[in-house]
Amino acid sequence: MRKILNIFCISFLSILVGTIAVTPAYAESSSDNYVTIDTWEDVDVLIEMTDNFKLENPDASIEDIENFTREAMMSDIFAERPEIAPLFLYQYNALTKQEKALAIAHPSQLLAVRDAAKTATNETIALFGFNHADDESDAYRHIMWSALISSKIGQANSNIWTTAHESESSGLAKEMDLYNNRLGRINAIEGTSLSNIKYRAYQLIKTGSARRILGGKLVPTKL
Repeated sequence: MRKILNIFCISFLSILVGTIAVTPAYAESSSDNYVTIDTWEDVDVLIEMTDNFKLENPDASIEDIENFTREAMMSDIFAERPEIAPLFLYQYNALTKQEKALAIAHPSQLLAVRDAAKTATNETIALFGFNHADDESDAYRHIMWSALISSKIGQANSNIWTTAHESESSGLAKEMDLYNNRLGRINAIEGTSLSNIKYRAYQLIKTGSARRILGGKLVPTKL
């Protein structure tokens, strides 16, 4: 999708900020404000809390983890930061319907996807010096993002989230992103290190295994 992943990161943060609609399954335990979080640091706290919960409760089910994360998001821990950035609420509306549904249903996965998007964008800028669309930097970012999600929550979930991100795009842009997302996904499994992911992503770009758009066509990448 043509939304660059740094904007995508902001979009995901918006799910965690302010008032959003809650599905009926959670309506009985929700309030008008689903969560009061307004900075990336707040989200980092949530990630740490969820990771600690999983370490302390190795037998916890997926449902247990999701419920813990959801309750943490609605807790008073973040009540001291009541101000809400309107930009985040606007960016939430830019997400696809499938992304919104996934985010509300699987908040712990949302945190992993958000963290992967931020890392992918930062690593892309570190390597290329920019973060563009349709070129090698775009291909690298999508490979990194998909691979990082795979390393955090598995290949199947990576496929679900990255496909949801492209659900409302079309044409060569969609074809390119889905192609590169698949490359990233199949080149990482849960637990794959960041250094390994970066190396593999770079090699995929360098060898022309990835795809970019040039002259109105989908062509192999080239460095």
